[in-house]
Amino acid sequence: MTNKKAISRAILSLGIFSLWPTWLAIVTYKPVAMKLFGPSPNNFSASGSFGDSFGALASFMATLAAVGAYLTFSSERDSRKKLEFESNFFTLLSNLESITTQLEVDFSRKDKESKFKREYQPLQEAGQRRVIRTFKGRKALAIILYTLRDKIKPDGFNDIKVVGRAYNDIFDRYVNGIGHYFRTVYNIFRLIEERCPSDEKYYARIVRSQLSNTELCLIAYNCIVGEGRIKFRHLAAKHALFHNLHRGNLEPYAKSELLFFIRKLPDSAFRFDDIPDITYDD
Repeated sequence: MTNKKAISRAILSLGIFSLWPTWLAIVTYKPVAMKLFGPSPNNFSASGSFGDSFGALASFMATLAAVGAYLTFSSERDSRKKLEFESNFFTLLSNLESITTQLEVDFSRKDKESKFKREYQPLQEAGQRRVIRTFKGRKALAIILYTLRDKIKPDGFNDIKVVGRAYNDIFDRYVNGIGHYFRTVYNIFRLIEERCPSDEKYYARIVRSQLSNTELCLIAYNCIVGEGRIKFRHLAAKHALFHNLHRGNLEPYAKSELLFFIRKLPDSAFRFDDIPDITYDD
């Protein structure tokens, strides 16, 4: 849409500026000038009549000037809207990264028993304290996701009530961190929906590129059994938020989880492309 507007303005501007040179060429071309003014250069009556004939052209040019002024104002207004949108958009993206970086999850002795956290085993226990280690950032989000999967169990993905109870329990435990995270992601897509001046897909792709597979999984839970099912779900579907969700060589829990997402979310939320087989031809 923006490119079409720019082309239309360029054509109109070219048309306006080409009228005067065309008129000047006509009146200065000798055969035409003699026919209009007569052989005498002082034939003012003829030239006066000729000038009066340009009243309509003058009105037309005034109209074009007004249209040109409006288009210039419209262009400046669109530019201001785009600058304002991008300022808010990239500020929210920066805030999202800051929120993600500052997330913290305490890892307890009880949590240590989960087989889904082996890669996060602490080096040593801190005396008699329940908390063994604190994880931050995207590792904290991974801990939350693994804890949630462990609570659901593979068979639990066949019953949305089981998933809902497990999710709400985990969400209540970590609400101060992931609640803020979910609200920020939602408001980024809401900004795109309500204020984006053009090319919503472009900005949606920028957001998707910032989200890890862990984050996409947690957002999917939020859109299915969390508060996101009320307002966020339709935005996630419209902008194919889960298009980059990993699908290959998944462990049993993650595979059951992905099938659950596909069953409970619209196809448009994924827009999966076929994954071609790997070939080893020379």
